[in-house]
Amino acid sequence: RQPVDPGNKTDDTDLMALYRATVTGCALLEATRDAAWTTLQLLVRQRRDLVRKGAALNCQIREHLEAAVPGFAACFDKLWESAVPWHLLHHFPTAAHLGAAGLTTLCQSLRAAGIRFQQRTVQAVLDWAAQAAPGDVAADQHLRIALAYYRDRAQKTLEIQALERDLAARLAQTPYVLLLSFPGINVVSAADFGGEAGPIEHYATAKSITGRAGLCPSRYQSDQVDKADGPLVRAANRSLRAAILGIADNLIVCNHHFGVLATQWAAQGKDPRQARVKVGLRFCRIAFQMVAGRQVFRHPAIQGRHYILDKLTAFHRGHDTGMADVLRDLQAAVAQLPPREHAAEARPLQEELQKIHDGRRRGPQLLGDILPIVLARLGVGVVQSAESGE
Repeated sequence: RQPVDPGNKTDDTDLMALYRATVTGCALLEATRDAAWTTLQLLVRQRRDLVRKGAALNCQIREHLEAAVPGFAACFDKLWESAVPWHLLHHFPTAAHLGAAGLTTLCQSLRAAGIRFQQRTVQAVLDWAAQAAPGDVAADQHLRIALAYYRDRAQKTLEIQALERDLAARLAQTPYVLLLSFPGINVVSAADFGGEAGPIEHYATAKSITGRAGLCPSRYQSDQVDKADGPLVRAANRSLRAAILGIADNLIVCNHHFGVLATQWAAQGKDPRQARVKVGLRFCRIAFQMVAGRQVFRHPAIQGRHYILDKLTAFHRGHDTGMADVLRDLQAAVAQLPPREHAAEARPLQEELQKIHDGRRRGPQLLGDILPIVLARLGVGVVQSAESGE
């Protein structure tokens, strides 16, 4: 009974389990995965582990930072994204040192290190230093620990970015890349779901995915006792369940349709956990149709869809991926696209290429060298910019 109906203990299923085990057996063989799918799963889990460790480091850094220089972290809106606070702490470790250095010296030190900053941020630090509370006992040691943890966190951040680039490359070689057309789903969440779910050929219906993830209430029934609405079943693939519920959280926040549904369910007094399970179930039904049917996102209640190649390009720009790798991933994604969607996918790429030709994109534009190749792969003509005459 357990492999077929985990968490569902009723007289009828007990009797059926006896028959099934005697005549046909059940779950005698585990579906095998090849090296590509197993590697994708391992990379997804490694990234998830590094993200959890990074989150723990964030808490530890803030704890020691508050003990060493109370209130310093509040001077910065984006503490983790800016190099300014860590450079200042490394060269001016106390409020007294910062106040004695003054605005000019602090700005010169940041410029010499090649760090971009705003003068008002440095002034906010000086205002804090003028009235800063004294640090805790052994404040210098607290600061040394905080900076050591920050270096560890910076290294983990680089490892996470490298893993995400690798995940994008492997996702582009699977039909799960079609999930990028789903509004509210990015490269990481699509790779997370694809890595935990595995080949879509292993599932007969969408219910097979949610059943494996255990997204259904447990039930206990015997004689006159019947508890039909228990907690989620315990015997399930917890990693797949976490991937689906993580996507459900993203959809509630980033997808207007599912956000409205969650708001309506909350107004009806339903448990927020139930709302996330319901969104996860709906996502699995849509995702199964997309991945198994090799089609992009279509939903009557949601206007429009996202463009897969445009999303991949934006992801690689944010991760500073080499252009050779970007071209490889885009070409692999084109192979997964249904031919009837090639023209639609080419439109945002043509607009991006036109912006580059018109000079509306600043900085190095190596992307302009690979977009014509991708557009040719899509079978769409390239927009030719007017010659300057030089």
